Amino acid sequence: MPKKPNPEVVAMREEVITDFLETIGTMLDDMGMNRKDLANLLDVRESRVSDIFRSTGNLTMDVVIGLAQSVDKKVALVVYDDGDPGNSTGIMPGGVFSYLLYGNEITANTLKKERAKR
Repeated sequence: MPKKPNPEVVAMREEVITDFLETIGTMLDDMGMNRKDLANLLDVRESRVSDIFRSTGNLTMDVVIGLAQSVDKKVALVVYDDGDPGNSTGIMPGGVFSYLLYGNEITANTLKKERAKR
């Protein structure tokens, strides 16, 4: 019998995937693209793209990288310490990392703004 997944791990995975897919969706919108355009870029059926955006299951790294490349971005797995090991405040939203990339300071207000986007 397979081992039951840790509910905390499952919840965090779902939160990470949801944040990632929302970010990709926003970037597609900003580029004036829709899911059909994305399917063409990824060389998959539109139904596959819909499945990806509907699911909070495990995404393969190939899918994650393909999605990032489709919006002309890179992707990285980042391990970080936000002083919340129990994840009571949720994950660090992906948008926060762009602040760091451009040398901006992350404040409590920055975090609050990024979390409100979800």
